[in-house]
Amino acid sequence: MTDGNGEERSADSNAGWIGVVIALVAIAAIGFWLVGQRDEALPGSATPEQSADATPSEPPGAGAPEPEPEPEAVKAPAVVIEDKGRLKVVLASLQEGEVAAVGLAMPDDARGDAPLETRVIDATRERVIDLEAIPISGEGAGVRLEIDPEWLEPGQYLIQVRTAEKSHFPVRRYVLEVE
Repeated sequence: MTDGNGEERSADSNAGWIGVVIALVAIAAIGFWLVGQRDEALPGSATPEQSADATPSEPPGAGAPEPEPEPEAVKAPAVVIEDKGRLKVVLASLQEGEVAAVGLAMPDDARGDAPLETRVIDATRERVIDLEAIPISGEGAGVRLEIDPEWLEPGQYLIQVRTAEKSHFPVRRYVLEVE
């Protein structure tokens, strides 16, 4: 094969260029497809057909979800067990209305923002109750644990909380002695 200057070009060099062009076209096609997928996933993006169906009488933002109301602030209990600590109390000192409330001190990174799985183990009578400890808002505030006061009796209780920490064993333990 000769080019316009009378020099010979091999078929291999043409095949190399053709392969490069095919690869570039494939990459461009994938890029355009990905951009289209991203636009479809964006909230509020509409296709031309969807835009034509919208009625002009709708106020802007209509159909948008209403913001969720602020959660009520969780009240810190009067009785707090220090981080990985032990506390001896009289049952009556835990009473807050219908519940016995205990605060558990823990660092903010362990507390997180969501309720934490908690297990209260009655070491004396070999009973277990599973509850949720509720994070108390505020820096260094810990969590609030509410226990049915009828379940509590004089004795020792191990409180085990699964924390929000990023570790191999994200658990903190506390001991409550009730008189």
